[in-house]
Amino acid sequence: MQCHCVIASQHTPVYQFRKLDKATLVQAAGVFRASVALGLVYQYVGLLAAVLVHVAIEVVGLYVVRNALRQPEPAA
Repeated sequence: MQCHCVIASQHTPVYQFRKLDKATLVQAAGVFRASVALGLVYQYVGLLAAVLVHVAIEVVGLYVVRNALRQPEPAA
């Protein structure tokens, strides 16, 4: 449990958890759940598998963000 809190705290500067609102709590909970899942992958499959899963999650996240930024804003 302590390790997962450390992982979540290391993502704080990246995700900019500056204010404590519902969106921030949902995002922090997602980081915590992902760290638990990666810990289980590491424990039962191995470090390389956990690293590959983490890379896959990051790549998918980057594509989602890139596509969201490319969406044209609706005309008013």
